[in-house]
Amino acid sequence: SAVSQIDDSYDQFHTGLSIEANRGPWSILLEGSYASFGAEVPPPLPIFAPSPVEVRTAEVQLAGGFRVHEDLRACIDLLAGVRFNYLGTEDQFSDAGGRKINWLDPSVGIRARVELLDNFYASTRAELGGFGMGSDHFWQVDIGLGYELTDHLSVELRYQHFEADYAQDDSDVQLSFKGPKVGVNYRF
Repeated sequence: SAVSQIDDSYDQFHTGLSIEANRGPWSILLEGSYASFGAEVPPPLPIFAPSPVEVRTAEVQLAGGFRVHEDLRACIDLLAGVRFNYLGTEDQFSDAGGRKINWLDPSVGIRARVELLDNFYASTRAELGGFGMGSDHFWQVDIGLGYELTDHLSVELRYQHFEADYAQDDSDVQLSFKGPKVGVNYRF
């Protein structure tokens, strides 16, 4: 089977929603994001031109966190969870339709947050996952700025880079997404 390489080279916005509940050093996070963009898939033979496709991707992650550091301005959490991934492609010049695949990945990671000015903060996150259980592997890093609207609600603008290698059954896909992500966070 041929390898499909999908690169979000157009840097489209990804949208996201995050809900978090905290009790002491423990937290539970439920996050999701969605993006739709145009991309090019390399041809099966080098004599053909790349195929333009419409790509839709979504992910939902459930994770637990444990705070390993906290002071007046900064905090660091360790994360572990599971991530549901969806990828759908639609060939713009073919009646063959598209492909839809989905899978679950375990993940581990770390995140940090630093208070900047009144209601503004900077945050970063790094994750690894897959480990051959869903995808062969994935990694993700992001960095962002946030603004707290209330004690429980904030908005964020992030720059995210995500890469995954998924090979199951007749699907062999290499994904690379990078670009801005806008999100809303609610904390209990």
